[in-house]
Amino acid sequence: MEREFMQYFGIKLKQLRHARDLTQQQVADYVGVTRATIGAYETGAQYPSVESLIKLTVLLHTSADYLLGITDEQQRFDISRLTDEQASVILQLIDQFHFLNSQMKR
Repeated sequence: MEREFMQYFGIKLKQLRHARDLTQQQVADYVGVTRATIGAYETGAQYPSVESLIKLTVLLHTSADYLLGITDEQQRFDISRLTDEQASVILQLIDQFHFLNSQMKR
């Protein structure tokens, strides 16, 4: 099952990277990892750290939930003009709201 999640993550990452016309090297430079590491993410051989995942969500204008296959809904607002720190706070708030909403439905 974990392997399926890793493959799903890799597929979504590659699709978003291509949609934004970014190379693996450009993504790697932004995240602070090697190009080979991005390739490993895309093939499902490796998962990113939480820090790298946050950077990926900021760069690709999406949510961690979408990349991880928790939801099929992509983020619908543009956070590109925010700093990494500001974008991280926004994404954390959104995740918290999603969590609270799921708790209220139970």
